Amino acid sequence: MTSTPLSDDRFNALIDAAADAILIIDHRAHIKVFNTAAEKLFQYESHEVLGKNIKVLMPEPYRTRHDDYIRRYLETGEARIIGKGREVQAIKKSGAIFPVELSVGEINSPDKSEFVGIIRDLSEKRAIEDQLLAEREQLAHVARLGTLGEIATGLAHELNQPLAAISTYSTACKKLIASGNVDDVDILAVLDDISGNAKRAGDIIYRLRALIGDDTAEQRAHSIKTLVEQSAKLAAPVLKAHNVTLENLVSDDIGDVFVDDIHIQQVFLNLIKNASEALEDTEMARRITISAHREANKLYIAVADNGPGIIAGAEQDIFQPFYSSKDEGLGVGLSLCKSLMKINDGQLTAHNNNNGGLTITMELPVA
Repeated sequence: MTSTPLSDDRFNALIDAAADAILIIDHRAHIKVFNTAAEKLFQYESHEVLGKNIKVLMPEPYRTRHDDYIRRYLETGEARIIGKGREVQAIKKSGAIFPVELSVGEINSPDKSEFVGIIRDLSEKRAIEDQLLAEREQLAHVARLGTLGEIATGLAHELNQPLAAISTYSTACKKLIASGNVDDVDILAVLDDISGNAKRAGDIIYRLRALIGDDTAEQRAHSIKTLVEQSAKLAAPVLKAHNVTLENLVSDDIGDVFVDDIHIQQVFLNLIKNASEALEDTEMARRITISAHREANKLYIAVADNGPGIIAGAEQDIFQPFYSSKDEGLGVGLSLCKSLMKINDGQLTAHNNNNGGLTITMELPVA
């Protein structure tokens, strides 16, 4: 294929017609071409930057390192960005720093090497992503409130038990003192019981406050064994209401995961709740088992039940918004779980068990 060389006028018209910012620099990183889109993006007139080092458009640390990148490439031919695209930070004339997608290519010429850069503003894309993340967080908070509402009665009963015990032991302690036959050992024993029940009540309230909290995601190392145990305690009223036994098979030495603990507890609560409801019509002993194994830098946690399973071929559909096999279901629980897992660099998959029931597997990064 042959082509007619472009005249300077035609070349300039082509460059200025481009929607993306286009720059051409020489081997010393001096700007030779700065198109109209670049003027709009960086807020410079072309005459303000032509002949200047392209570092003027870069914040630190790119500004300090850029000349070394070019020198290394010209000396060694080692391309770290040339011929590739990547996301970097740029800086406007006003000093505002913003994200861009940068693609760099080399222009072969008989003289010294020149380089062309095509730059696309990612500010709007990042703003949309941040908004979606905030909406996901808000949806997760609403879902936590919904889950809390469903288990509130059972949790109120759970909280009432240690409070009633504290009242009973306090009355007994008063009677012991009033009788005049005070034995220090007996008094200390009663006080220990009161203290233990107060701690138990405090633990219940702490779990509730953590679940209902509206904090932003905070990912750090957490024991998956502990997360399962805490989730099982919160889900105890749901399990009791459906007469389901939960078996935690996660070993103590399985390791930690790098996640937001409230997010993962919310996922566990939804999976346990869904499995419990799926077992409603099961005549045999209703059972949910949670197990885990590690492969390389991933931890796989399986939540399995012995219920009826799901329709063949629906393994992916169940994670879609508004998909539900229940007449009264809204179909947002598993969709939310998938979003929460994605925020934590994890995944959810589902498959029917060979001997009946459903297993949903959580894949999470090892801390």
